[in-house]
Amino acid sequence: MLDLTNHDNGEKGVFDFLGFTHYMGKSRKGKPILKRKTSSKKLRMSIKKIYDWIKINRHQPVKYLIIDLNTKLRGYYQYYGITFNSRSLEIYFVQVERMLYKWINRRGGKRKLDWSRYSKLIREWQPLLRPKIYHSFLLAKP
Repeated sequence: MLDLTNHDNGEKGVFDFLGFTHYMGKSRKGKPILKRKTSSKKLRMSIKKIYDWIKINRHQPVKYLIIDLNTKLRGYYQYYGITFNSRSLEIYFVQVERMLYKWINRRGGKRKLDWSRYSKLIREWQPLLRPKIYHSFLLAKP
């Protein structure tokens, strides 16, 4: 018999595959449904990689830095943007937002960005790409 026990956390029926943690949950109607979320290991690794990338590329003009960062965010959202994974996408976005703020303020010079000015930058002047669900199970045609 196949044992679906994940030996990391001991939950039965939970397993990691292709960067997602697959688990059984309940639908809004209370029926059992297979749910997926970003694997915690992959989420940590992705945050670490984007942290290093922002740190290395912080010397670029802010406009081009955010354009390149949006390309990376779009790729991440297109892979991990599936139904039931919005919480992990939001965690990733908030972490990227904080890291960008940190490294933009470490670029040197006298003038530092306060959070309100930075928020205006990433929301209005040069917006960061917000998380989006690209693959909905409702749109899937079996």
